[in-house]
This record gives sequence, C-alpha cells and structure tokens, in this order.
Amino acid sequence: MTIPNNAPKTLAEFIKLTNTEDYLQFFDIDYDPTFVNVNRLHILKQFSILVAEINRVFPDIDDMEKLAKYKIAFEESYQLFKTSTPLAVSYTHLTLPTKRIV
Repeated sequence: MTIPNNAPKTLAEFIKLTNTEDYLQFFDIDYDPTFVNVNRLHILKQFSILVAEINRVFPDIDDMEKLAKYKIAFEESYQLFKTSTPLAVSYTHLTLPTKRIV
C-alpha cells in the first residue's frame, strides 16, 4: 500500500495496513529494509501490544490523536529491536505516550 507522504492520514487507511513496510511508510519513518526483514514479526508484535494499551488507556481520543500515539508506538517498537535482541525483550515493555497530542 503506497500512501503519498503529504496526504492526510486517516484511521480508515491505518486499518488497511498489512505489513511492516506499510506502517513505516504510513508513518513516514525512515528504516533499514534489511533490519525490517529480520525483525518484522517482533516489531509488529510489540506494536500490537502498544496499540492495544493505547486503546485501553485512551478510549476517547480522536482519530488524529490516536494516529499520533500509534506513530510514537511504532517508532518505539522499531527502535526497541535496534537496541535489543528479540530474546532479551519482554513483550510487556510499555512506554505509552502520556501527553495529549493535538
């Protein structure tokens, strides 16, 4: 799925994303394709945990704010495996963005 960088992002578009590269492109995150190829499942697993926690903790935020928190969560998930190995990561590691993003 290719989304132009300058196009407004919507939750409907987010829901259609299926692979790690789609999320990286959607959120305009620079990435190393070799790194993603090796760690994609771990990144997506960590991201899904963070998304579930964001949805639980912030049930009433609007779509734009939710997408901003999802982007932070995806960046954190990606960076987590840049500094750790999958065996060293506890998938309960959560650092939620707590400040309100407008």
